[in-house]
Amino acid sequence: MQFAPDGKTLFSFGSDSRLRSWDVAEGKELDSLLCSPQQTFWFTLSRDAKRAAVAGHDRKVRVWDVGEGRELRTIDVRAPQAQPKRFGPPGLAFAGDDRTLLGSLSNEGLVRRWDTITGKEAGEIKGLTFFLNAQCYYMSADGKCCPVVTGPEATLVELASGRVRQACKLPALPPPVPGPPPIQKGETLAALSPDGRTLAVGLTDGTLHFWDTGSGQELAARKLGVRWAHFLAFAPDGKTLAAPNADDGVILWDVPGPTARGRLVVKPVTAADLGELWKDLSAEDAARAWQAILRLESAPKEAVPFLQKELRATTLSGKAITRLIAQLDADQIEEREKATAELIRAGKAVEEAVQKSLDNKPSAEAKERLELILTKLADKVGPDLEEVRRVRVVEVLERIGTPEAQKVLEEVAKEGGSKLSAEALAAVERRKGKSTTAAR
Repeated sequence: MQFAPDGKTLFSFGSDSRLRSWDVAEGKELDSLLCSPQQTFWFTLSRDAKRAAVAGHDRKVRVWDVGEGRELRTIDVRAPQAQPKRFGPPGLAFAGDDRTLLGSLSNEGLVRRWDTITGKEAGEIKGLTFFLNAQCYYMSADGKCCPVVTGPEATLVELASGRVRQACKLPALPPPVPGPPPIQKGETLAALSPDGRTLAVGLTDGTLHFWDTGSGQELAARKLGVRWAHFLAFAPDGKTLAAPNADDGVILWDVPGPTARGRLVVKPVTAADLGELWKDLSAEDAARAWQAILRLESAPKEAVPFLQKELRATTLSGKAITRLIAQLDADQIEEREKATAELIRAGKAVEEAVQKSLDNKPSAEAKERLELILTKLADKVGPDLEEVRRVRVVEVLERIGTPEAQKVLEEVAKEGGSKLSAEALAAVERRKGKSTTAAR
């Protein structure tokens, strides 16, 4: 089950493969949508409740437009190389842009990413061994990052790039107690505070640890009183953590660190600082970019107008993309060549618009150039760092959360037709959801 952002509608999904919407005030069913002809194994709904995804036993993932009640596309899940004939449907969760779909196969030890608009695979995240849809609430509230526990480390993974933002070294566990194993075999479990600044990890020795994801320093350690934490959950304000108690109850812990203290201390930055931080936002090193995000968040007065200016200077608007695509069929070859080069240079941000234009049966000249652009974009190895930088900019503005930052996000969201506008729109909706909750 999942509430819509306004809290007025509740969505439920059952064993009959139907997604139902309910009026919360009246308790009445509003609509019903059959999401799969096959028996379904996993289901997830985007945070804005506009898209749904189901994984069936036929090894296909079906993506639905909830409002229009139509299937957007079907994604074939390729088999793992190690066990091509023995794998089930992937666990599913939507990332923070409400467009990127994450899918995990437990026997792969990684998470795959798909763009639900194009249906194309968008890279992988290694080290995540549990099914996503059962634990997707452990992602940050904005869906930008996820904790991953592998061996001696708990890492914070950025979903846009699939790379590590911060690594926290776990304490060594004591040797196992002699005798028969416990009835329930525990696993190390991690949870991330809503603002992504505090990481909580429950170890199998019954201890609970808190880390500052900015510095990577451990903040505190507590004794749980149980052998393992089969769940951890942060309160929406990030100041309280719920964990299991020895008597099958729940213990509420005060959360130490930056989440509990509130907003970062404001630290003005110079023009030179802003220039370097802008470069850091496009760094392949996600840890370096994460520090830039936190630094810009601590200087809202300087950061917001600077980021607004840089976005306008470096991002093609929806209208500009449309104009360049039209110029692919211009009379002058110089104009066609220039438009082709600019669209290729723009990267993944134009992929959706280019694909739509190709589907609309263009002229032979335009068709050849559109196919060339898509081929060039497909040949790019790894994440598009310019696109990743835009995602990080949206994250900074959302984290700042001032009226000025919100206005910039709303302006970007209105452009439409790009991954950036989708990210901005999702951020705007999340901020509105927080305001509605606070008002209630």
